[in-house]
Amino acid sequence: MVYTGSRSTGCERCRQRKIKCDKKRPGCQRCELNKAQCPGYDRPLDIRFHGGPRGFVCRKPREEKKTTEAVVTDRASPKRVEDGHDVRGGILSLRQPRPVWDDESVCYFVHEFSFAPKPDLCSGHLEFLQGLLESSCETSPLRPATLASSYLSLSRHYKSPELYVQARKHYGTALQSIRTILSKPLESWQEEILAAIMLLHMFEDTDAIVSDERASHLQAIAGLYATRGQSLLSSLRGPSLYPWVFSQLQIHAFTTNQTFNCLAVPASEVNIAHPPTGVVVMVSKVGRFWFELQQLLEEDDIRDPVQHRDRLITMMHEAMVTQSEIQRWETSLPATWKPREIDAGGQLFVTYAIRWLGITWIMYSATLAIFYHGVLCCCRALTSINHTIHSQSYSSDARAVENSLIATSFAMAEQNIVQLIERICNSIPFSLGEVDCNGHRLSIPDYKGCVCYHLIWPLALVTRSQHSSKDQVQLCRETLARIQNMYGIHLAQCVGGEYGVLIVLATIEEPGEVEAAVL
Repeated sequence: MVYTGSRSTGCERCRQRKIKCDKKRPGCQRCELNKAQCPGYDRPLDIRFHGGPRGFVCRKPREEKKTTEAVVTDRASPKRVEDGHDVRGGILSLRQPRPVWDDESVCYFVHEFSFAPKPDLCSGHLEFLQGLLESSCETSPLRPATLASSYLSLSRHYKSPELYVQARKHYGTALQSIRTILSKPLESWQEEILAAIMLLHMFEDTDAIVSDERASHLQAIAGLYATRGQSLLSSLRGPSLYPWVFSQLQIHAFTTNQTFNCLAVPASEVNIAHPPTGVVVMVSKVGRFWFELQQLLEEDDIRDPVQHRDRLITMMHEAMVTQSEIQRWETSLPATWKPREIDAGGQLFVTYAIRWLGITWIMYSATLAIFYHGVLCCCRALTSINHTIHSQSYSSDARAVENSLIATSFAMAEQNIVQLIERICNSIPFSLGEVDCNGHRLSIPDYKGCVCYHLIWPLALVTRSQHSSKDQVQLCRETLARIQNMYGIHLAQCVGGEYGVLIVLATIEEPGEVEAAVL
């Protein structure tokens, strides 16, 4: 009997044994149960790189995703290529893609992790990489840093130990090159150096074993800006490199309770009417409030309770001022920048003009959730210390005003956290590429590694927040599991405080022998 169905997409071991494969990433569960190394999957790329005098990068049409054919532009007469595959009629037929070229790895990485900028909507993501690579010299650390991230991404796609080893080798080369450059005077520091450091941070963020030195690259960037006395907010109208640095450094500041001068709003006037700049300014103010509050709450020796109470009240008033600024800014946003609520068949979705704007709003909403968690912290601390202060230390009228402030702020903060978490959860389908801007389900979801990577931190925060419902926690956990299944990005450790501020580290589990080979 002739089998006319589709070819199995399970791992090679399950296919050879002719058993059903669950297709779990990075390795299937059957192989894990049998204590066997999963050999990986036959996963043809959506894009292929073809060399030659007239070769170019092309993406296969959506309806042909399951095929393994790719078009080349070489119009020369049919010939046999070196690896034994035939070229007939301009079609290169590949039974099994073998991504061993640097160019193909970079193409896959750019396809998965870049977004084109949209004027007045967002600055995009990694759209600057190609231009920097073309203008960089042969000895630039940007080249090996890009190859390290590219090979790492492709090794997760194929679960290939060989590609993973190549990724580690390029990482080492880039790291040594950056160390050499940073040992020279600061005048030699350029944008390509900053981009290379960020790519190395991304590499460690998605691969390195959890350790205290994990964020050393971000600390280096903060140190460079501190030495120069510069602010990141002064460069936001340029390429997306600077917003990328800001967002990652701000997440690091939240999760470690640190502050960096380069994240502060500069003394000169900043145009918050420009929405991409405004969202960064709001996040910067929230970050400064969170750090100052944590410094105050971590004081062990409170010698003067009355003075400590007064400082907490001052923090409460500062929070109210910040909230008013946030509300005014959100109200002034153009309609194209605001989230839209869509009721599609009884299910509520939150959509945006473009997907990367959705990611921006999700991370911004997670930041605001941290801000209101801070307000709750302040209210609880103020209530607690009032019990230790003698009632005669201030009048009953002052106490009544203070209690009213606490009660109003606490209720407002809880309500806003619930709304923010709901917005994050309802934004997931659109941001992932499962529904369009009108809430209609796409027949073929358009997943991207960049989106999945940036969703990890806010979704992990929702899973740990005490204000999340069981359904919301379940949704976020299922989404995180799908991200791990599709891209091999795995939450290695979540260290959460009482109010949901997390250290979320994303790593990829690789075979033990690969680790040994790298070392």
